[in-house]
Amino acid sequence: MGDIDSLLALEIIHLRNEARLPEIFINVILTECSRHHTDYMTKSGMVSHYQDMKFRKMRRLYSPKDRLAYFSNKLGIKESYSEICLAVPVNAYSSKKGIAKGIVRTILDSSNREALLHPAARHFGVSVKQRKSMAYATINIGLGYHNIVALIE
Repeated sequence: MGDIDSLLALEIIHLRNEARLPEIFINVILTECSRHHTDYMTKSGMVSHYQDMKFRKMRRLYSPKDRLAYFSNKLGIKESYSEICLAVPVNAYSSKKGIAKGIVRTILDSSNREALLHPAARHFGVSVKQRKSMAYATINIGLGYHNIVALIE
């Protein structure tokens, strides 16, 4: 995990602890899904769940379900999960920790708040990358204890 990734993960864990929600754990598969999608958003400059553009040396995984299937070795999962993707202007923050806090604040001020604070969330993966004046972020959240993501780790 990169610096901002780790700071964002800690912000999410802290937020959920403050809200007295069940513990949430970083998950390798959800982190890889997040990393792939953040790479795409950084290269394309677009914030979307879908990858419409093709880039050399980058596997085209069109949707969140495609990414989850690919990074979990195509097990045909029917995972219950949520993907949050966004971009924030980096010049609005004075540090990497400020960027991580800004990402969480942006989520809390949106309809994605429910996914981040979902009581059944047990696993998550994050990725943040800066490009020019923006920080692109993807957070994948797995819901429930008995899901395939939890079983294969």
